[in-house]
Amino acid sequence: IAPNTSMMGRIVASLTSLINRYRPLMTEAAGTNGSGKGSDASHRHADQMAVLSMSVLKRHAPWVDLSLVVGDEAVLALLSSCMMAAGVGGDDVDATPRTDLSVQATHCLSEVIGRGMVSSQKVALIAQIDVYRRLHEAVQAGFNISTVDVTHVDAVIAVAELINKAGQELLSAWEEHLAGSNEADVNTLATLLRQMMSLFFPCYAYDDIDVSGAVVPLALRLAVTLGKEVDVVARGNGSSALAFTVSEHLPQLLTIMYQQMKYPEDYDFDFEDDEEAEEEQYRATLRKLYQAIVRVAPEVSLQFLCSILSGIASPLSSAPTSDLEASLRLVYHYCEGIRPPPGLKTVMKNDTFRDVLSAIHKSDVTSHPHREILMLYYDLSVRYYPILRESPDLLPPILGALSGASGLQHPHPRMRSRACYLLLKLIKSIPTVLRAYAETAVNGIQGLLSNPTAFPIEPDDKLYLFEAIGILLGKTGMKADEQQGYLTAVMTPHVRSVEEILASPDAKQDPEAFGGALAASISAIAFLSKGFKNPCQEVQVVLLETVAICLRVLQALPESDEIRSK
Repeated sequence: IAPNTSMMGRIVASLTSLINRYRPLMTEAAGTNGSGKGSDASHRHADQMAVLSMSVLKRHAPWVDLSLVVGDEAVLALLSSCMMAAGVGGDDVDATPRTDLSVQATHCLSEVIGRGMVSSQKVALIAQIDVYRRLHEAVQAGFNISTVDVTHVDAVIAVAELINKAGQELLSAWEEHLAGSNEADVNTLATLLRQMMSLFFPCYAYDDIDVSGAVVPLALRLAVTLGKEVDVVARGNGSSALAFTVSEHLPQLLTIMYQQMKYPEDYDFDFEDDEEAEEEQYRATLRKLYQAIVRVAPEVSLQFLCSILSGIASPLSSAPTSDLEASLRLVYHYCEGIRPPPGLKTVMKNDTFRDVLSAIHKSDVTSHPHREILMLYYDLSVRYYPILRESPDLLPPILGALSGASGLQHPHPRMRSRACYLLLKLIKSIPTVLRAYAETAVNGIQGLLSNPTAFPIEPDDKLYLFEAIGILLGKTGMKADEQQGYLTAVMTPHVRSVEEILASPDAKQDPEAFGGALAASISAIAFLSKGFKNPCQEVQVVLLETVAICLRVLQALPESDEIRSK
């Protein structure tokens, strides 16, 4: 039985006939205002029938005989025409029936392209459908994949998904070609890839994370293909012999990635907000892309990083938040893509990258008004701590900022909390380098803990600071008598607090009210002691005295879960 006379052939013919019959009524019903809603029952019926018929055709596309769709130019032309029918509007505007029809038509093409077959057959199928020519014609006819709120975003997302799916199939075939195992026509494949890139970039740069996010997987696949391309060149074949190269598109791939990494101006960094959480998830995917690119093209990536930083307005304290945040992100995540691992050790041997770090440390970035810039800079400082060990003159400004109004005493609680944690990490990373600052740091931290400012530190965050004091005393090379003196000074307030509470007759009568304070003092003592791995005799005396105090607390309130947990 010929496919077009089979039961499935008659179903496809019926569906396309219904679409052809009702679509003109839809278009007429939409009028000039783009509402897409019929003025009477017949028009509403046309809306429903056209969209429903296309939806049914989409559901049959994965398994019908390909000749019924791909082999019939009338069907392909109908799909192209319906794809162009999208209405106007962003994600805050309801999709019109014409937009729904466009989405279903695009999905229908995606279903056809996604059918299982060997890569050479898939290339031939994409070429036969001529999907990129049809998309280019749609763009020329007014289907806008570059400007927000011109073509309805639902339709643009569907097209981006189609570009992603077809592109993934083509890159898979191209990778097989690079490995010498693909039977597809190389010239046809290279032509399709060039056509793909011209449509990929507008979607990648689109100012909507749902559209751009739909093609980020394709960008990640391009990075994989680039790695295979680099291997081919390394074997001596040369990229000039290739009919298509990803490397020629790498600068544009990096540039758009950087632009898309920038947060919107109204972004509040409220990660509990659903919309902002989606923004963050999108950028996390871009950071994975960056790591993948760095892995296969570290030198090009470093050159790009340097050019971006050189373009940031000076001084950094007044640079636009979105530009500076995205730039510092590139620096922070650079080592994650460096090979051989560990990337940190490898990248710190690179003089150019070290110069970048030195320039950032010598800037006035700690005076930037936005807390996220400060947190990212401190994260960066902690991650690339070896340069501080080798250039200790860079330390004083960082320590001063972390312990001052740009850190522990910042108005925002998240900044204060993060500063406590990062100060501890920094001290852990370079304890011996901090010997010259140990006394000052201990006195400053202790003063902040005993005399809270207008911006208090949360109890759990204080534990980071107690541990930091312990490390400063126990691991920076301080003399034994100095360790004992400072440790006694820090311990004494907590010992006195415990003794006062235990002496109160109300402690046993109301253990819940007093248990929290006692548990906090025990925690402080415990975290202080973590800094002493092999304590000297003088320090052991002080620590042993605290054991007796802690035992008294447990004996006084043996049933307090909070105390027992400490």
